Amino acid sequence: RAAETFDAVDFIAAEDTRVSLKLLNHLELKKSLVSYHEHNKVTRHDVIADRIEKGESCALVTDAGMPAISDPGEDLVRYILDRGIEVESVPGPSALITALAISGMPSGRFCFEGFLSVNKPSRREHLLSLKHERRTLIFYEAPHKLAAALRDAQADCHPNRYVRNFGRPANCPLQRAYQAARIGRKDDAFFCRRKVCRRQRKGRICHNNRG
Repeated sequence: RAAETFDAVDFIAAEDTRVSLKLLNHLELKKSLVSYHEHNKVTRHDVIADRIEKGESCALVTDAGMPAISDPGEDLVRYILDRGIEVESVPGPSALITALAISGMPSGRFCFEGFLSVNKPSRREHLLSLKHERRTLIFYEAPHKLAAALRDAQADCHPNRYVRNFGRPANCPLQRAYQAARIGRKDDAFFCRRKVCRRQRKGRICHNNRG
C-alpha cells in the first residue's frame, strides 16, 4: 500500500531525502522530493500546501516510525488541515502499539507520553505529574538517554511499577528478528540500563510502564 501511494502522488515530503531516495530506487520509482524535517518545517509548510492547492498530491514519509507520531509531520498535518486540505492516513508499523501488544500490560486504557525532555528538571516534572497515573504509560526514548530516564523514573514514580523496554536497531523492519525486550521493576532499572543500552546503540527504545 505504501508503494502504491508513492507511485500515485506527485511529490513526497521526506524527513531525509537521501534515505527516501534509496527506498524509491528499490521500488523503481522516480518522484520529486521535498525535504521536510524539524529544522526546516516552518519554511516548508507553505511550499507544500501551495503545491497541493494547485492540484498536486503529496505523501509524507519519515526515516523511521509512523509519520506525525512524535514527529515533525504532526505540525504539517495540522497546518494542512487548517488550510482546509484533506489528509488521508496510510497505516504502517507503529512502535508504541507493537510494544504495547507484546508487553503483557493492560491495553484497554493506555497513555502515550512521547519523548521525555532532555532537560532534567523538565523530565522529572513530567514524570512526577504521572506518579499516580493508573493507565499503562508508553514512552519513546533514544538509547543513549534511556539510562537517565530510568534513573529519574526510579526516583519519581512508584517503585513497584513495572517497565518493559522494547527496542530495534535503526533502519530495520519492525519484526521479531530485530526486537529486544526486557522487563523489571523500576528499582531494577540498572538491569534495563546494562542489558538494553549496551545492545541498542541506534534506533528508538519504547518503554511501557504498568499503572
